[in-house]
Amino acid sequence: MDDQTMEPILSGMDSGYVSSAASILSDGNVYDPTFLNHNFIGEQTSTSDSNIALETVALETVPDIVDLLADEDPTVVKEAAKVICSLICDPDKGCRRIILLSDGMHHLVRLLATTKDCEVLNHALLSIHNLILHQEGAKEVFFQADGLDALIHFVQTHQDDKKLCVAIDCIRLLAYKNQPVRMAILNSSTTARLVQILEQSQFVELKRIIIRVLKVLSACPQNSKVIVDCGGFHYLASILNASIDDTGALWTLRNLSDDAINLNGLEPLLHSLIGILELFLAIPVSEMTPSSENHTISEICDTLTCATQILSNLTCNVSNKTYVQNINGVEALIKIAHCFAGDERITDSALCSIRHLSWGYPNAEIAQQTIIGMGLLPLILNNFLHTRDFSIRKAVVGIIRNLAANSTIVPTLIEFDVKQALIDQFVRGLITTDSPSNEKCQNLVLQIEQTIELINNNATVVMD
Repeated sequence: MDDQTMEPILSGMDSGYVSSAASILSDGNVYDPTFLNHNFIGEQTSTSDSNIALETVALETVPDIVDLLADEDPTVVKEAAKVICSLICDPDKGCRRIILLSDGMHHLVRLLATTKDCEVLNHALLSIHNLILHQEGAKEVFFQADGLDALIHFVQTHQDDKKLCVAIDCIRLLAYKNQPVRMAILNSSTTARLVQILEQSQFVELKRIIIRVLKVLSACPQNSKVIVDCGGFHYLASILNASIDDTGALWTLRNLSDDAINLNGLEPLLHSLIGILELFLAIPVSEMTPSSENHTISEICDTLTCATQILSNLTCNVSNKTYVQNINGVEALIKIAHCFAGDERITDSALCSIRHLSWGYPNAEIAQQTIIGMGLLPLILNNFLHTRDFSIRKAVVGIIRNLAANSTIVPTLIEFDVKQALIDQFVRGLITTDSPSNEKCQNLVLQIEQTIELINNNATVVMD
């Protein structure tokens, strides 16, 4: 189709609307990934006449405009790409659907893979992003068009930070809850490439978007291991501050921490995590409900859940245990258990951390005495031991077992009638209630029996 044929098709488009799309990703464009589809693309014209014209073009001429994306004339392709991008940015979903049904995605993927024109590439990227984000069925069509291969190749070979922002956010949208896509990303070495970009780029918005992608990828065990092996865990730990301003890194670290137990040099991260606990312990409860000036209750609980879950994993390591105990981490965790006793997500991982910190390293006895001194035992007996959450019961039985191994603490356990409280677990049938498996139930029963035996044995030693 020549320029003369194209002219009437484009004449219905508002020039301001098209030109705003043409400025996408320009050097002067301020970009926030949270609002890719608003701030990054440009605003629509606000006049009703322009909107009517846009709708008219979308409904009547979209298939012809889509065909122009394959025109031999580069100028025609460029103008068509502008219009398609503008139409896709319009909130009219019918327009996006028509573009998809008119083979628009295949043309856009081809442009992504082949065009050398920077402006066309900008429009193709943003059009693909918006279709994937907003249009039902677009992801499936994108995969059919071999779009994932083209997108991965783009991320592997391009250096432009702003273009990478859009391309990598497409990867996030495609990889979310999609294990085959995550594996394709892994097998193409794109996971390692993302960590490399994260470490090397100075563009803050690109870093934020990569952290979000790594959060999605870290839910896959194979990707998680590669991210850790490539230095992603250490890098995320190095940029983490005791703040709720951006929890993306914290969530990703939580997902990765299972594979990071044996890493060295995690003291700064451990310090930051304890700092997060102390930060929110300093906020009066009255200021947390329904929200404080900067933090909603939900945000606080999510952040504390991440921090305590990371600590729960990392305190399996002896050197990490020692460091956390030395910076008053046991005290902070006990305070969290007191203050957030009603939130099982937080208390589960906090109590698991305390269990780890009260056994298996030189300072364990100090941690055990701290547990007694800060009144955690009554809270365990009156609250946590009666929960229906199996993981919490397992954690507190482990804590009691660790305490029972210390003969100097056994009199306190006898004073609080801990043995009877453990026996009551059998009587009430709580061992099997909501338990994940019979094998785990049997292990917990064995722990309780061992704990009772320890109390009996050490009670004899104390009396002698």
